[in-house]
Amino acid sequence: MPSRERTASDATCSCGKKFPACPTCSDGWLVERAGRYSRFLGCVRYPKCSGKAKLPTDNNESTETIANDI
Repeated sequence: MPSRERTASDATCSCGKKFPACPTCSDGWLVERAGRYSRFLGCVRYPKCSGKAKLPTDNNESTETIANDI
């Protein structure tokens, strides 16, 4: 199970995988979810936390990388 420091921008699992930290709460991390119109990153603590973010589209990190990490 991933954990993160309060000031860290990523949650790190004991296996070494990193997940983006939730921008809304201090305990959650973001995972890829399917929405009504497209895929997005949503907090694992939903429905208690409604934190979300857009999937990265830059050349540094593709959506395939995030999908494979989940």
